[in-house]
Amino acid sequence: MKKCIVFFVVLLFVFSLIDISFSQTISRSPRGYLSTRIKKQVYPNNTYEFFDGGTQDYGTYISSNPSDAKVFIRSIWNFTLPTDLPAGSFVKKVEFEFKVNSSESFHLSYVSDYPSSPSNEIKWNLTESATFLKTLVGSNGQTWKYEIPGLIDFIQSAQDQSKPKVYLSFKPTTELLNTALATFTDMHLVITYGKKYNYTVKNNFESGQLKVNSQIKYSGEIVKLEENTTNSFEAIEPQSSGGYTQVWNDTEGTLYKSNWVLLLADGTTIPKGENIATTDVAIADRHNSVMTSYLCKIVKPNFQNSFVGGSNGGVIKVNNTQYNSPTAQFDVVELNPISGTALWQVINEIGYSFHHWNDNSTTATKTFNPGVTETYTAYYTGKPLTTNRALHTGTVYNQPIVLYWSEHPNVNVTQYQIWRRVKHNGVMSDPQIIATVNRGTTSYVDGEYNLTRNYSNDLLYYDVKPYYSIENTYSDPNWLAVYGVLMPKTSDSTSVSEMKLENSLSNFPNPFNPATNIKYSIKESGQVNIKVFDLIGQQITELVNEEKEAGSYSVSFDASHLPSGVYIYTINANNFVQTRKMLLMK
Repeated sequence: MKKCIVFFVVLLFVFSLIDISFSQTISRSPRGYLSTRIKKQVYPNNTYEFFDGGTQDYGTYISSNPSDAKVFIRSIWNFTLPTDLPAGSFVKKVEFEFKVNSSESFHLSYVSDYPSSPSNEIKWNLTESATFLKTLVGSNGQTWKYEIPGLIDFIQSAQDQSKPKVYLSFKPTTELLNTALATFTDMHLVITYGKKYNYTVKNNFESGQLKVNSQIKYSGEIVKLEENTTNSFEAIEPQSSGGYTQVWNDTEGTLYKSNWVLLLADGTTIPKGENIATTDVAIADRHNSVMTSYLCKIVKPNFQNSFVGGSNGGVIKVNNTQYNSPTAQFDVVELNPISGTALWQVINEIGYSFHHWNDNSTTATKTFNPGVTETYTAYYTGKPLTTNRALHTGTVYNQPIVLYWSEHPNVNVTQYQIWRRVKHNGVMSDPQIIATVNRGTTSYVDGEYNLTRNYSNDLLYYDVKPYYSIENTYSDPNWLAVYGVLMPKTSDSTSVSEMKLENSLSNFPNPFNPATNIKYSIKESGQVNIKVFDLIGQQITELVNEEKEAGSYSVSFDASHLPSGVYIYTINANNFVQTRKMLLMK
């Protein structure tokens, strides 16, 4: 048999003075070379013998004479793969071209592993286990070409693994009928190669997924994209990474919009827009490039106050809206602004003034640009207030001035400083501390001055400053002015310590809403009992029931839960019993 060997290569390059473009395909047509023919003869006693056949490549011959052999012929051919392909080439299309001297059909199959020096039986079994690709039909003397899509992956895999050859098997379509024994006169694999460029696709947070041409890819994955094709890249949101939700910031935040950036192998960066999806044409300079989607974290800052002593309550403003402290978390696109405003506030009659934020900023309203989830803390300093102090004097003129005040409601106010300054003949003295008393004391007798109502006498200013022990602070000045005259000091017998107290009971203010301060003095030590009743004699509360030293005291009565009306309060101390009325007006 005369064999015709045909081998052709189509390789087109386009040259320019600047560079070489590889925008076309390459065709390689490896010639098929016979690896083996296998002939199987079945005798009437159904025994098998394997040996190389003659020149026939496939077919069956079944004699009508029972004494003659039944003959089946199959063949395996090899095709040497090209090794001179440019980097990035890929198998785009595979065609099988052949001539045969028969018009019979045959099965084309792929032999995955062809061993070295196999036995005839192994060869026969290889044709049986080969992967079927296509049924082909040829006519005597004509050239036929069929596209074989199933071979693309096999050839690509072989070339990726640097395998020099691929093996194909041929056998008749049926081995049950009498068909012609056929011989190939020519065969080729026509392999068309395209060019692909490597793109590494990734998210800026180095994990998660994204889409390339609508296919899910993992961040950091290398994709091969065919030359001159337009390819789509799409970010996926939301995603989770490192404890944060990652989003495509197109509308969520005003700053630091999400975007795409293409980094070429030479270090050149190409912006690819702020839309969640972008495209790029795979050309030569894209090989080994990196396409990155820049998503943004959703950080979750919150705000709180911090008061000396451990409390973090109160209120605080976030983006000009007031919230209780500590606030819930706010969703913010990383590095976008969120503002906090520290407010002056009163908690249990302590006035808190803003001091600084946890970054040491002293601006009460501050814009933050969080890059992580964190807590912004406003630190405060506190001073006791005198809002409900109700400082006043007694009303007995030409007697020593007696100061009365209400107990500060905060139990951490443990002392009171008594201050005085005097305006004598139009000249104001410096303020001076004249006494310090402990909590529980709500009156003080200034034995140096008598109370008067004469405008020509000295003008006296008094201040009772609560002391807040938690922060070692005193209230701001809040002076009470009265007229008085300096008492003559004739002898020790007139000293304040020897002045006698009188039993008394009163309340101020009256009428009141919702609280009033009940003041009482007892001239002898003993058990003191003070109660409040309504007009029908039903007891409302018991304010005092304890031993007291001789002196002046006060106790607060809070009627915020009671209706308007007249209430009765009584004192019973030793032989001192007195009843008075007070009016609650809401």
